[in-house]
Amino acid sequence: VKYRIASGNAERGNFEVTAMLSHCLATGSHKNGAATDSYGPAMVAGYNFKKRYDVISSLGGTMPTGKIAAQGRSIAWNALMQAHATRSVWFEVENNATFYHSGSHDGKMQNFVTPGAFYVVRRKEWSPTHPFLIFDGGMQIATSGFHTYNHNLISEMRILF
Repeated sequence: VKYRIASGNAERGNFEVTAMLSHCLATGSHKNGAATDSYGPAMVAGYNFKKRYDVISSLGGTMPTGKIAAQGRSIAWNALMQAHATRSVWFEVENNATFYHSGSHDGKMQNFVTPGAFYVVRRKEWSPTHPFLIFDGGMQIATSGFHTYNHNLISEMRILF
């Protein structure tokens, strides 16, 4: 569920504030997923500077519906800066911090910095009402003493409409 609390187009501030709530079903296997259902509330805010730079931040958490002592809960904070170098090429630096409560990582925090690049494909006469395609990639680099992985390559393809 996603609810836009406030927003403004280019003439009214170029910003958005959104509340979200997700629900994840238990996978049936605690070794490869969640032992119980969980909810994920989050607040997200974004701002665009002069149609060339975006700043986006989110604060959310994972709240299992049971077995909390075993699974734990987490709070995640994400912040990023995106630069639109050209119409088709964007660059991004993202910071992700996760704070753990209960579970096997109780009291720990892990942080990653992720530099990334995007290639945007859209028609020549594109307007905000038209869909477009994004290919992107980056590398998650651990910057905290505790981390469950490091130097993780990521890639993605999205269709935005």
